[in-house]
Amino acid sequence: MLKTAFKNFNKARFLRYYSNPHTLNEIPLNKWFPATPSITEIQPQASQMTTAKLPNGIKLVGETLTSRIAPSVISVRVETGSRYETYENSGTSHFIHRFFFSATNVRTRVRLVTELQKTGALVSASAGREEIVYRAECLQEAVPRVFELLSDSILSSRLIEYDMPPHREEVKLDLEHYAMNPKMILNEALHQTAFNGKTLGRPLLCPPHQVELLKAKQIVEFMDEYYTPERITITANNFPIEDLSKLAMIYYGTLEPGKMKEKETPVYTGGDCQMHEYNFEDCEAKVYTAIGFKGEGSETSRSCHALNVLAAILGEGSNKYTRSTLGKASILHRNVVSKDPGLHEAKAYNTIYSDAGLFSVFLSGENGKSIRDGIYRVLEEIHRISQNLDDETFERAFNRVKFLRESSKESTSGLNEYMSTIVNRPGLEDISTSPSEVKKAAENLLNNKITLVSYGYLKDVPTTHDIKL
Repeated sequence: MLKTAFKNFNKARFLRYYSNPHTLNEIPLNKWFPATPSITEIQPQASQMTTAKLPNGIKLVGETLTSRIAPSVISVRVETGSRYETYENSGTSHFIHRFFFSATNVRTRVRLVTELQKTGALVSASAGREEIVYRAECLQEAVPRVFELLSDSILSSRLIEYDMPPHREEVKLDLEHYAMNPKMILNEALHQTAFNGKTLGRPLLCPPHQVELLKAKQIVEFMDEYYTPERITITANNFPIEDLSKLAMIYYGTLEPGKMKEKETPVYTGGDCQMHEYNFEDCEAKVYTAIGFKGEGSETSRSCHALNVLAAILGEGSNKYTRSTLGKASILHRNVVSKDPGLHEAKAYNTIYSDAGLFSVFLSGENGKSIRDGIYRVLEEIHRISQNLDDETFERAFNRVKFLRESSKESTSGLNEYMSTIVNRPGLEDISTSPSEVKKAAENLLNNKITLVSYGYLKDVPTTHDIKL
């Protein structure tokens, strides 16, 4: 057949037809081709989020439409994390993360992994300051089996002292890995300094001194206290909500409701933290600094969205060759990084928690003098925005925030995370804000004590006492 096709192929005719300048005129571009379906006929029906609740209080989140082509994502979100720990059991969330998909009370680790491999599913877990999330991605037909394995690993994980030594080694490797990450070190120090080591200031990772001290009994007690139905949210994408309710009732319906303890309110204190050392052999920068400000929680939705827009206005900047043109247009690049070749990078972040927040700007540079000048320029830019913000700059930043939000929902896992977050923090759904609110948010940042955390060769790096707002 292939030989016949080449035999009948007339090369001269082909070249003559497509090299003719009048050929393009034969295709009308100002009207639809005959038999072209209308847009309404091929427009896919949008799926909507739907919710349900089990009798014991577990929240269920699903979609109205499903597809056998796309993968299904199941996540179990538990409202707990490092902010709920105490000094005695600090690091529990880190160990819980490491115990995920280990042995259970009815399955060995080998059997658990073997059964999972037969489904072709991918599983993961993450531990944050306010939530621990378990997630599985698989084909829609495999959801019932994967759901059963996931619930077995979460609710029936084997937590005995015999299993602690290998997980202690895993935690030690995590600590060694993150110890070589300057941004991770700064982020941890920033939270601990900003919130005085309490609530959101408690360490996200297990402290080194706790690795050998933490007992399996303390992990069990922590899970018994916080793994209660009113703290659990099960989210499913591309899986019928009716079937999800049946599965959740089978595996989670026997959980007895607990007493929802009031969480301790975070108190922002600000302050200084300087770490005079340097052990990043593969990093170009010699000084790393984070400037922190009191942010807003999801309970004050419009204020926290105004800070999101402010972070987009400041943007990010770099003196590296590989940066994108988008970063070149940001305020941090134009007015901070590009003014001093000694600065390597600068980027603004806005971290939102349920009842508090932390706005920060990270800087990295060659020496303390460049970092010092960069800090003052950042404060000047925030002050300038609090006084004057034109509509064009606001619209560009607002559209950027909106684009990032919508693009994160394009993947099934991203949509799953969004749905789970919106159900537990409904204030984050509406991202409306205005230029006046952004200006007010910038002014509020400067009206509170700042947090300044630095790492590296800190000669000439200022402290909060040297900065006059």
